[in-house]
Amino acid sequence: MLQKQLLKQAARQWSGSNYKIILWDGEEIISGDPHSTKFTLILKQPLPLLKLATDLSLVFAEAYMQGLIQIEGDFDEIAKLIYLHSNQKYLQVYDDVSSKIKQDRERRNIKNHYDLGNDFYELWLDESMSY
Repeated sequence: MLQKQLLKQAARQWSGSNYKIILWDGEEIISGDPHSTKFTLILKQPLPLLKLATDLSLVFAEAYMQGLIQIEGDFDEIAKLIYLHSNQKYLQVYDDVSSKIKQDRERRNIKNHYDLGNDFYELWLDESMSY
């Protein structure tokens, strides 16, 4: 089946994590070290090929909500992997995306968002000032 071949090829290219994909017929695709798998993606049925070529993160999110896939293990790890491989065209422009955010800008953002004083928070929090 074409979709199985494409998934196997994708798993070889999607580096950066140790994971397992269990296909709808029980066949397993393992990427990385099989003894330190961080997550398992269980496909209950084939996903539409045309959709897989579009926004991968959206396709997986919709399939998860519809119960077509199941995820066991570290959700953050699968989110990172999908993000890295569905946004390659943007990430290749920069050597290191995180280095583009300046620390002084981050300090300013934190100050603007959190150093608001108690007067502001008293408007909508209870006496304990808890979220």
